[in-house]
Amino acid sequence: MRSHRIGRITTAGVITTFGDTTGGVAAPFGITPGPDGNLWFTSSNNNRIGQITTAGVITTFIDPAGGVDRPDGITAAPDGNLWFTSQNNGRLGRATTTGDITTFTDPAGQVSGPRGITAGPDAYLWFTSTFSDRIGRMEGGDPAPPPPSAPGPVPPAPGPAQPVTGTLRFTG
Repeated sequence: MRSHRIGRITTAGVITTFGDTTGGVAAPFGITPGPDGNLWFTSSNNNRIGQITTAGVITTFIDPAGGVDRPDGITAAPDGNLWFTSQNNGRLGRATTTGDITTFTDPAGQVSGPRGITAGPDAYLWFTSTFSDRIGRMEGGDPAPPPPSAPGPVPPAPGPAQPVTGTLRFTG
């Protein structure tokens, strides 16, 4: 039986779990600290993005446009928002700390089954595109060279961090 709960473990090994009586949490998957001091998570089975305070108060948010379909990974980004992957429809999404959700599609159709996402040291968002066997980068306002296809370090983007605009680049 699934409990659909968010857990916390102390360094001493004490586990506490937090549930939601409204049905807002269903198969929680990714979790990340947010810029607002709360934790944010994806709720995969009901297509929601959730917020949990350190006291265990849970709030979930729905995309009114219906653009979220099985959200998986989530990360806090340099632009002050949370970004997540929407696996079943190949979208990437943005959630503000007030719960406004927007999703973005790749006009070239290269994003397929996105799962993991993280903010890189270059201030861009990096994500996996599972079904197309690629690593993608969502860029800010600075045009930067695409990441190398060969193994090796990725040079940082020049200049200060730029806002995330939705421009995508891929390996391979």
